[in-house]
Amino acid sequence: MASGCTVKVPVECTGCAAADCRMSVALRHGVKRTKAPRITWRVMAARTVTIKAGSRAVVTLALNAYGKKLVADGASVSAQVRTTPASGVTGDTRSVNARVVAPAKAVSRAR
Repeated sequence: MASGCTVKVPVECTGCAAADCRMSVALRHGVKRTKAPRITWRVMAARTVTIKAGSRAVVTLALNAYGKKLVADGASVSAQVRTTPASGVTGDTRSVNARVVAPAKAVSRAR
């Protein structure tokens, strides 16, 4: 879900009760190419977060210039939310497909 220049992403920590999860959350957009590799991933927003074990949180990601440019015209953008363990931490890398929709513009009712 996009609001202006930010995107809110729900994440959860499913690790053991003794350890918190430190992970990197990235919102990526696939750009098609004619040569291999066929898809190049461009990062639209990224952030590293720490979440208590067994809990869920909503992470707010700020769009970078590339992400702002993609949603500037009001069209929706196909993207991938990818969570990876921070460096030095073991865990699974997960990817979920998502759609970023630009917020509706306010309509002026002036007469």
